[in-house]
Amino acid sequence: MIGGTALATTTAAQAAQPANASATVKISAPRTVWTGQMFTIKCKTGKANRGMLASVQEKGAPFNAHRTVSRNGGCTMRVYTWLRGTHKFRVVLSQYGGAIVSDWITIKVR
Repeated sequence: MIGGTALATTTAAQAAQPANASATVKISAPRTVWTGQMFTIKCKTGKANRGMLASVQEKGAPFNAHRTVSRNGGCTMRVYTWLRGTHKFRVVLSQYGGAIVSDWITIKVR
């Protein structure tokens, strides 16, 4: 370009993710659990996301479950909940200020 400057534009979603990150997080969990019972939130993502911090959120608030994504992209966590009712959970992968968010899953606690 002669006599001008080049401007690179990115969308907000591209800017919020780490450069080498795969943007998908697949999670699953049982539909129904009993109060006080430990259950597993299975989480799988791409190998490019290894080393990121995976944490669980309940209705957008941090939940006391987190771990580092493994070499093969696994981020499965065991969770307890003591409150009855319907709960919504998701997994958030974060690193260097960027975040990758999974879809919400609904779990009924009896």
